Amino acid sequence: MHAQHPELAGAAYDLGVVNEALGEWERAEALYAEALRIRDQKTYREALQSVRKRLGSAQSGFPP
Repeated sequence: MHAQHPELAGAAYDLGVVNEALGEWERAEALYAEALRIRDQKTYREALQSVRKRLGSAQSGFPP
């Protein structure tokens, strides 16, 4: 869906959720940021903050 409709924030967000569940946090971060650029929504902001926190924890050697 996202490839066919890149203008849909929900599609970017949904794909971000899938990537986050798979442990692909960098990809999820990019997709959440894209969703937020398209539409400023609390859910997208919170998801982006959460995955960035996980990325920060992973880089410091602590589990998320």
